[in-house]
Amino acid sequence: MTTSTDRGAAFEAFILEHEYCGDLDGGVDGDRVWMTCTGRPGRSSRMRWVPGNPKDLRTKIEEESMYWIVTLIVGGVVGWLGSILMKTNAQMGIIANIVVGIIGSSLGFWLAGVLGLSTGGPIVGWIVAVLGAALLIFILKAVGIFT
Repeated sequence: MTTSTDRGAAFEAFILEHEYCGDLDGGVDGDRVWMTCTGRPGRSSRMRWVPGNPKDLRTKIEEESMYWIVTLIVGGVVGWLGSILMKTNAQMGIIANIVVGIIGSSLGFWLAGVLGLSTGGPIVGWIVAVLGAALLIFILKAVGIFT
């Protein structure tokens, strides 16, 4: 028999899984809740949640912190490549490379979307990110931040 606390924990697990997957299909089988992840290609999996054994939230937190670490590393590499392309590498440190890489790649992907260009594939994604960082450096040079 499920209690309101069990249902609350099941609902919390459903919300966490929805944030991870996107679209979910689910149902209740007696005292068990099942969910099927359908929102991401290649992520279709049937997950059973048993009352008293909620989804491991620590794993979710570790995954989110890993995304931040990867974002910082990729942002640093993209900013560094953009600074080499714009010949400002000697003026920029690691913090500037990270900031320019993250903001510049966002600018590049936004601009590619506005222009209707497809950014499918990892190689094209890297090229768009580096060109966005180079565009940001060009804008910063025009403002006078870099000489």
